[in-house]
Amino acid sequence: MKSLCISSSSFLIPQNRAWTELSNIRQLSFGEYGDWDSSLLQKKDSDELAIVLFIDDFIGSQIVSREEAVNVFQGFLTLLKNRLMRTSLLTIVGIAALDDSNAISSSKKRSLKTFVHNTISNDLEKIADNFSNLHMINLDSHFSEFGLARIRDQRNWYFAHSRVSSAGLEITGNAIRDIVLRHDRPPSKVLLLDCDNTLWGGVVGEDGIGGLALGQDGLGQVFLDFQIEIKKIAESGIILCLVSKNNEEDVWEVFEKHSAMILSREDITAWKINWDEKGHNIRELAQELNLSLDSFVFWDDNPLERDKAAKLVSEMHTVDIPSNVYEWPSYLRRLTDFSKSLVTDDDLVKAQQYRIRTDFVRESKNVLDESAYLRSIKLEPTVDAGPTHQRARIESQTS
Repeated sequence: MKSLCISSSSFLIPQNRAWTELSNIRQLSFGEYGDWDSSLLQKKDSDELAIVLFIDDFIGSQIVSREEAVNVFQGFLTLLKNRLMRTSLLTIVGIAALDDSNAISSSKKRSLKTFVHNTISNDLEKIADNFSNLHMINLDSHFSEFGLARIRDQRNWYFAHSRVSSAGLEITGNAIRDIVLRHDRPPSKVLLLDCDNTLWGGVVGEDGIGGLALGQDGLGQVFLDFQIEIKKIAESGIILCLVSKNNEEDVWEVFEKHSAMILSREDITAWKINWDEKGHNIRELAQELNLSLDSFVFWDDNPLERDKAAKLVSEMHTVDIPSNVYEWPSYLRRLTDFSKSLVTDDDLVKAQQYRIRTDFVRESKNVLDESAYLRSIKLEPTVDAGPTHQRARIESQTS
């Protein structure tokens, strides 16, 4: 198991169970709190490193100018760049402002804590552009979901010099874990989707296109927003597939004729729309796409279908989705399975490449013999003389 050193300007209470999940994938060690610079000054870097910094630990209650406050961090940035130039080991930096300024004091300009946090984050982003092994965590963004009152713990601070509560430690540990996991293995490649009561509300075979909940206020807007999030995932290069117990003609009619549909038929790379067991259909899709099942993520509103698919295809991630449909758009947005630190041009053409492959496989099953199949795809030969500088070599090999 790889080793990860966690260092911080605050005491992170290493014995807290908040670190349990991270300790399952890394051998953890903790630096002395406030001694974060020692972890950056090592002559030989043998561990991955996560540094958690709190703005208060640098400027505290001192009355300083914005320039002075930012300058306090310059030593840290210099040491960080030195480490990144020494080693390609994973380095994670998390920063939190825990800004508790009131509405009046921040009504004309950002508070000192927020200003420093934003400035240092911008500096880190520039550094990360040049070092692929540096990853940043905006801890305030993660804390905001739970509320500052639950994250700050004044008792922990005064008695243990820990800026955050156990909930804050758990959020910090989970954020570090997510980055470590993504560093270890690539993101999932395929999102498998049910149709009825998943992409739209209602059952198309019973309710008809006009009876579906999609695009109207209330529940229809929820399904619309859910499709918007799916579309964003597809535009990052993730492959969308349908696995639905339905009549195929009914499903495509919704895609083609419902005015509120965000997803189009062209967004769908492959599909199994029939009455067969979904687990078997998913395994067939994996063969057609030539992808491993552990790169698949399955989203279905029906808990029985999820349970059966999870048992038949244990390799894939079957999402235990919220029972409340209103939570789906934000839940999918927070799902880390598909998250990437960077989206490349190559990512953006992957779906089209796999679409061509599945079309090839599907069409090959619809013809009686190989010769008929080759005629059906209308292959046409072309003559290529080859690059100018290699023509002499080509001619010598073919003569």
